[in-house]
Amino acid sequence: MGPANIIGDIEIEKVKKNISRSQIGSLTNKDIGKVVRIEGEIIQIQQTSGPTIFTITDETAITWAAAFDEAGVRVYPHIETGDIVEVMGGK
Repeated sequence: MGPANIIGDIEIEKVKKNISRSQIGSLTNKDIGKVVRIEGEIIQIQQTSGPTIFTITDETAITWAAAFDEAGVRVYPHIETGDIVEVMGGK
């Protein structure tokens, strides 16, 4: 099955799920496989030969988020240490 063949004008609309914020310190193994939303400050950015690793902290703990576009390429280059970000993800 290939991509849909759409004829005519189309409009793309971003849709945001209403996911409540989780504190980093409250995340447990029970959250594995669930989509969660965290907000925090970027305190470190590390570029690897694969993904970009962002170290994020909130008022409760520290965690890491990985983002990947292509090997060794920095994703979200506009994000710097000290920025406050919202991250949603899971699985």
